[in-house]
Amino acid sequence: MQSDAANAPPSISVRWFRPTMSTPFLQLPTAPISVTNIDSWIALSIQESAQCEEAWHALSDEQRHAAEASCSEDYQPGPLEELGEEESTVGVTLSEDRLFEVDVKSMEAGHSLMILRPIYWRLTSPLIKVRRAVWMYDETRPAPKPLAEQLDAAYHLIQPWQPSYNFELETAARLGVEAFEKLKYPLTLSPLTGTSRPFVIFEDAFTARITSSTNNFFPNSFFGSRNRRAKTGAFTFSGTPVFYGYDTALARTLSKSSPQNSRPLQGKQEEAAAVRNSLGAAIDIHPPSSANMSAPEYSEIHSNTADGKRLLVEDNGPQRVTDLVLVVHGIGQGLASQYESWSFLYAVNNFRQLAKKQATLPALASILREKQVQFLPVQWRTSLNIGEEEQRERERDGLGNTFSIAGTTYLTIPAIRELTNNVLIEVPYFMSHHQTAMIESVCMQANRTYRLWCARNPGLHPFLRFDKYGRVHIIGHSLGSLLSAYILSKQPTWQPPLSQLDPCVVRQCRDRFLFNTSPLPVFVHLNQAQVIARKGRERTKDSPDDEALDRDGLFGCFAIDSLYNVFHPSDPIAYLLNPCVDAKSAKDLPPSTIPSFNASVMSGISTRFSKFLGDVMPSSFGSTPPMSRTHSPDGRPAAGRVPSGFELSGHNHILQGSRAERRFAALNPHGTLDFQLASEGSISEYGILLTFPCPQAHSSYWQDANLAAFVLVELFANQQDLARTGLVPATIARS
Repeated sequence: MQSDAANAPPSISVRWFRPTMSTPFLQLPTAPISVTNIDSWIALSIQESAQCEEAWHALSDEQRHAAEASCSEDYQPGPLEELGEEESTVGVTLSEDRLFEVDVKSMEAGHSLMILRPIYWRLTSPLIKVRRAVWMYDETRPAPKPLAEQLDAAYHLIQPWQPSYNFELETAARLGVEAFEKLKYPLTLSPLTGTSRPFVIFEDAFTARITSSTNNFFPNSFFGSRNRRAKTGAFTFSGTPVFYGYDTALARTLSKSSPQNSRPLQGKQEEAAAVRNSLGAAIDIHPPSSANMSAPEYSEIHSNTADGKRLLVEDNGPQRVTDLVLVVHGIGQGLASQYESWSFLYAVNNFRQLAKKQATLPALASILREKQVQFLPVQWRTSLNIGEEEQRERERDGLGNTFSIAGTTYLTIPAIRELTNNVLIEVPYFMSHHQTAMIESVCMQANRTYRLWCARNPGLHPFLRFDKYGRVHIIGHSLGSLLSAYILSKQPTWQPPLSQLDPCVVRQCRDRFLFNTSPLPVFVHLNQAQVIARKGRERTKDSPDDEALDRDGLFGCFAIDSLYNVFHPSDPIAYLLNPCVDAKSAKDLPPSTIPSFNASVMSGISTRFSKFLGDVMPSSFGSTPPMSRTHSPDGRPAAGRVPSGFELSGHNHILQGSRAERRFAALNPHGTLDFQLASEGSISEYGILLTFPCPQAHSSYWQDANLAAFVLVELFANQQDLARTGLVPATIARS
């Protein structure tokens, strides 16, 4: 046993790599990007590589061989739509937001594919391959698979880690060039015209050089442009260096960047061991060697380098997300298949970035504390196929006349025709019998996203699973808010956790519904309905019948805890929702203005906020506020001043005030549903349809930093946070 351990090769950590061109995708771009050729690779972190290696070893030998074949340069897999997407298969998540994963199990035509792909949406670029590497040219260039296989065969045949091999090198150095002939291992790679077939010579257990018998450098077009010369005793030979293990290649690069820390070639084995010891454990390609590999601390080499700093912090796990926000798009995504810039994904990426930036403001950071939120798009239009069922019915009935909107379009004013056919057409679709298919598409995509999320985000604690205790919210834009309203009206008041839910049942239980630029009030009017809270939710458990209803299926009675109607004053699609609750009280309840989250607002509380907070918390200021519309005749706080924030709104209490005030408070803790963004400049009301800000306002929500901050405040702030920061929507005084 001791002899076998001594003959075993040194242990190294297998690393997995992604192409450099994948970085822009992992950074979640806000606009389409162009894909460049793969010229270099980036190593995954220690933890990510270990997880990939674990998944790799779970494959059969046949699957591993097929996966490696798929990584060849001439193999091009099909588009992602053709690949199987098993929701039960969880890959190795990457990137800061953990929205991408490495999947070594996806199959295409019987082949296992090693790919990096987004989890919750489809990648529009060619598939991003990942690589498993042992032999490296440097820390960014793994050796090609055919060469790596030959190097591995030579490595185990020659066994350069044995002490006897060092003796052979020293002897060959004394005897001359001819003595190295027996140390060469020929490579079956095609040489260039006029050169001999290449071979490899090992310098030690971790470094080899590829050269030719004519002492020429091996072709740069194959191995890159970095040629090296090395000395072994008194003999000097040239060639392209290759390193056994990523750690060895990284140590060589870092030692060259720090000349004062450079060591002789015979010390690289100790350096590589120090790398592994300092970075932590990973799955090894070989069992641990019995040799004692002691070395100076690796921090001496890399403590002052950017790469070293990255390696020291890369395995710190991400913070757990406490709130998931599903963002449902409106009209226009029919054009995304033709023009990638129309994709709703970029809008959500931009909004996510705005929220992250706003979360760093001192006041907002003090509100969020350790909480985290994630925004994910619900791209329901991608899975919607209008008219397929009707076409099958016509074929069954023998009616073979099949036509499309494009076939009926007159070929004039093409830009306007395209806008009508791919954007505006979705409104009549919704008002036709296709409405059911559109609603089902939203349900399917939202539930798919939720299932994928829960599978990869179990929760803060094994006993606090996200599917049971995580909070889920919806932001609907334009038609997306209308579709969401129909879904939330039909769903039960409460649903069991995902683990206890029948897979055939739609999971749409939500906590908060915020929609912007919504035509919902128009459809509430068309349906002769009204907006009223759902009885049995957090604030309505003890509500009387004139305050909330336990009526799932009643349009306007949403199974949610809070409802927000956010709009831009210049948005032509915006309507007021307050009249749908109580028309008479709405006349005295104008929209509240979302504050501008700039330095002046964050540093103090304005006079308007102070007055508002004085009404909310009279006891905190030691005085009784004046009587106003927000107080009932007996002086009790009215429903319109229920503390903001979901955390406090979850307490079971009986709402006070008139019926209208109680109805508003049951729907929103602010006692109002309409919130408007601050107008950026003056826009004439006359001829507004001819002005540029009109269509711009309808699509500007995802670039609005104030809206992003408002969402964070409403998700996480409690009453004390609002009093401390003054981040309260201001009620517009009636003119």
